[in-house]
Amino acid sequence: MSIFLMSRVFSTSLQPSKKIVLLALADFASDDGKNIFPSVATIALKASLSRRSVQTILAGFVNSGILRVVKNPFGGAPGTTRHLQIDLATLERLTKFARSLSDLMLNRIVRIFLLREFIRNFKNYILFIMK
Repeated sequence: MSIFLMSRVFSTSLQPSKKIVLLALADFASDDGKNIFPSVATIALKASLSRRSVQTILAGFVNSGILRVVKNPFGGAPGTTRHLQIDLATLERLTKFARSLSDLMLNRIVRIFLLREFIRNFKNYILFIMK
């Protein structure tokens, strides 16, 4: 279980279902993102999602580079699962993107607030002049 990775996952801007799957994977991982080999059924149980949803999300993670398959790429016989690794560089980029997105939203909110204040003050100024 990697609290370090889990805190990084919480800081991303992923959709909730994707975030919970990545959290479940981080729960199995070591701090370097390695040693992840739970079954799809186990992840589905932890994430409260269907097996098919988890398969789709995992495929998306592999295609986007968040996850790498390091051993047994096709699963195999019962009891053998794929060995996965979380790419820490990609996870860090997702975290930075989420931070920049939240900063952008905060800047936008501040600008709206300042514009609203300006309009209110301008309106009061006009009313004062017209008296």
